[in-house]
Amino acid sequence: MPHKLHEANLEGLRGLAAFMIVFCHIFTYKQELDPNLIISAIGNYTADGHFSVLIFFCLSGYVIGISNKQQLKTRADVLAYLKKRFIRLYPIYLVSILSIVCFINSQQIGLLIKHLFFGQVLLGPVFYENNPLWSLNYEVIFYLLFIPLSLFELSPKKVLLTALTIAFINTVLHSYYHTPSLLSSYLLGFVFWLSGLILSQYSSKKNSTPLSANFVVSTFCLILASKYIINLPPKLAGLFNFPETVPWISRAIPLSDMLILPFCVAYILLLTNINFRYRKAVIIILYAFPLLIFANAFLKHNWAVVAIPVTFYCASLLLLNPNFLKNTTAALVKLMIYLGSISYAVYAMHFPILSYFHSITFFSGSIFTFNIRMIIFFIILIGVCVFLEKYMQPKAKKYLNKLLTKT
Repeated sequence: MPHKLHEANLEGLRGLAAFMIVFCHIFTYKQELDPNLIISAIGNYTADGHFSVLIFFCLSGYVIGISNKQQLKTRADVLAYLKKRFIRLYPIYLVSILSIVCFINSQQIGLLIKHLFFGQVLLGPVFYENNPLWSLNYEVIFYLLFIPLSLFELSPKKVLLTALTIAFINTVLHSYYHTPSLLSSYLLGFVFWLSGLILSQYSSKKNSTPLSANFVVSTFCLILASKYIINLPPKLAGLFNFPETVPWISRAIPLSDMLILPFCVAYILLLTNINFRYRKAVIIILYAFPLLIFANAFLKHNWAVVAIPVTFYCASLLLLNPNFLKNTTAALVKLMIYLGSISYAVYAMHFPILSYFHSITFFSGSIFTFNIRMIIFFIILIGVCVFLEKYMQPKAKKYLNKLLTKT
């Protein structure tokens, strides 16, 4: 179960987001799971992995906020904060890095050392066999930025507006002065993180009536239905994004992602059950907005594209009835909370495991082998992650606490 300070429903959201990323990578990197089969997503649908990463950033800021209600005032406070973050991140991160050593050649030793210090992205590329780790570099930077934010009692809202303004100016100037695209990406990611931090300030303002399991699962289904919720026309997207000649890793979070930010904030507000003035209006908008996307797809005869999102959407509406599959939804929420408790390991380990599957070329090349491989993949993934989170991490935490306390 999650820490008492952590919202249980948000732990479920974390689990959902982690497995959305896994499914996204399975179908986006088409031959990773089965090297001799080019698989296409069902109905052209893949879970929105990028949206999930942005949710992770918001959740990270929120958790830091509720875990650090007291201002950092002294050197001892800062060291205690850094120790907690290091102990939580590094053991599983180190396992993730070491798991791909067999894919690294002698010319990449320097890059490996950079990874060991979270230097990927900023100091060099990310290893393909573990490319999701790009976001861990962002996380570490955001954790470090929280220190001056807390020490000097800076307003998170003002810092957010400043970061957004600088990112906007930097993006606009790029076409003329080749300003660093990575600066905008970091700042915009920090906007998501700060949004979660700001939300944590209202974490005590709960509704008196707890959320039903049906509403929680309904919200999860709505998230799964939101794959095409933001899809700017190419010409309009060009105004907000860096050109494709810029490496993706340097423009991972474009200005257009700000259109997604309200949805991330809204989902966290709902799942934390925070009481705010326009709660009912936000719920109505969230459930009505996908209809515009679906209507546009039907008018363009792209029915197959939205077939699965429509299915999830219909499920989200049915589950608004608090008595519909009540026992099932309660069990499902418990499952998602548990998956959330191993979500960090899932995120860190799923791509290395996929890379090993890619290197195994026998029993490959058909839908049958793909399905069997997927079953085996998830058995291994969940087994490894349960071991890391429930067995290794507690022991590493105990050992590192003693070691760092002595020093």
